[in-house]
This record gives sequence, C-alpha cells and structure tokens, in this order.
Amino acid sequence: MLQRNNITHRVIKPQNFLIVNGVYKVCVFGEAKVNEGSDIIRQTIKGTELYTSPILFRALNKRQNQLIHNSYKSDVFSLGKCLLLSATLTFQSFYDIRELKDMARIKNILVKYLIAKYSYDFVHILVKMLEINENSRPDFIELQKILAKK
Repeated sequence: MLQRNNITHRVIKPQNFLIVNGVYKVCVFGEAKVNEGSDIIRQTIKGTELYTSPILFRALNKRQNQLIHNSYKSDVFSLGKCLLLSATLTFQSFYDIRELKDMARIKNILVKYLIAKYSYDFVHILVKMLEINENSRPDFIELQKILAKK
C-alpha cells in the first residue's frame, strides 16, 4: 500500500490503472510524492480536476499552487470518484454532486444511482470515500480497517 510507504499518488483517475492477471494496479507515478513525517503537509497542487477532492478543487479554482492538506485523503476521494464512475458508467453523478456541500444530499444522490445494483455496504463505503470534509474522510489505512470489518 502506498500510504504505508509514505507515498501519495496525487493523480488517481481511471486512466492510471492497469489490470494485471485480474489484479488492479495503480500506475503513472510522475506526480507521486514521498511524504516525510506528518500526513498533513504543504504540497503543490496536482490532480485531474474531475477527480480532485473538494479541498483541491477549491484551491484550483482560486489558482493556488500550494496547499496544506492530507493528500492520502485526497487520493481516497479520487479513488471514490473512480469507483463511482465504474459503478454508474456515467459522469452525470459527478456533476450532480460536484457543487454540493451537504453530505445528506450527496448520500441520497449516491443511493439513487447505486442502490438498485450494489449492496448497502458498497454505497456506505463510497459515501465515506466521497466525504466533503477531509477530516471526516478515511485515509487508505482507515479505509482498509473499515473494509476488514465487512
């Protein structure tokens, strides 16, 4: 796991995944960064706008070039967006939740798109991954613990 090795990918998107013998692997590490020490550090802003976390999206819109944040949690958000796209096969869900700041409304939209085809557990985990508030969103280590309980 990248986080256990203090590495953040910073550009997680569907184009940066490979399937090797049925196993999904993250690739394209050109923007990856080694985090020394704290999980919350100042970094240059990287990412593909459509997949960026809310804190990165706001910073990009303000034309900031650096931000202090938890980039592991931003990577989790980006992975959540990839899973949402894979589950819905449409970008409409992205646009429906893009400007929302109310997690109850976001959860309702995700349920609308997903509950007919996917388990409550999957939807619940995706809601956690797409949490607007970075402090409430799990990083990869916390996400792994959540998944281990299921």
